[in-house]
Amino acid sequence: MVESRGGWASLLFVLVLATRVSRHGRSHALVFSVPSDMRAPGAKELAHRTRFLSLDSLYPEAGGRLCDAWDQNAQLRLDIRKAGREDFYEDNPRFDAKKLKTLKAISRDLGSSLMGYWDRDRPFPALGEALGDHGFAEVSGELFVSRMAGLCTGDGGEHTFGSWMEIVGRPRGSDHAWHQDSGLVQDTAMLGFPKDNGYEGEGVFSHVVELSHRMPEPETEVPGPVVIDGRFPEENVIRPVYAKGREIIVYRDCDVLHSAPDKVIRDCLWRFM
Repeated sequence: MVESRGGWASLLFVLVLATRVSRHGRSHALVFSVPSDMRAPGAKELAHRTRFLSLDSLYPEAGGRLCDAWDQNAQLRLDIRKAGREDFYEDNPRFDAKKLKTLKAISRDLGSSLMGYWDRDRPFPALGEALGDHGFAEVSGELFVSRMAGLCTGDGGEHTFGSWMEIVGRPRGSDHAWHQDSGLVQDTAMLGFPKDNGYEGEGVFSHVVELSHRMPEPETEVPGPVVIDGRFPEENVIRPVYAKGREIIVYRDCDVLHSAPDKVIRDCLWRFM
């Protein structure tokens, strides 16, 4: 059944309750077989694209040093967060100076999430400066952003939103609000910011369920979250392991469902769509 909720498309069906929970993480699980009546017309079995990348592979200009630095230098990660918030923040011309001052202060609050856009024609000087301060002058702010954004555009995705978001904390609600951000043929790339140096394990990236077939695209004028009510069997849940050399995860939004981790063990995530 497809139900519209004020622009939110929600697909409802009964799922088997999970019987056990692992805290150790795993990057592979059984593909969930989508019931035939929930599949998009003519949908074929999916070849999944969920993958992990390293910062060194994405930025070879850094000479193979960026993974080590990201893993061991909390100050680097903090400075990148602050710089990203500085570069991605935009004043809204609808607000007066007093309101803009308040919004600017909120944008610098590392305890709150922030959204911006990577597809605007502008430089990213604060990011470039932060990278340079930590010995990576060969990676400009523009290059850092464009390579991450390129993961959303270079593998056959049919849609992009040009959006960046720093996701902080955990969304309110149930343990698993399984959803798709758009339900479209659109690739999402996420960069993890672990809480501690040398961290390896789950709790950084979103949990993922890979689907056997695509579901119908949302019948909404503006693409919005596709929300699934229920839980999945544990055997279908990928609890991605973050580690040095696995700082980035990429998946196709319409091919999976994802949710916040059971336990969030990160400073934040950067999401590019």
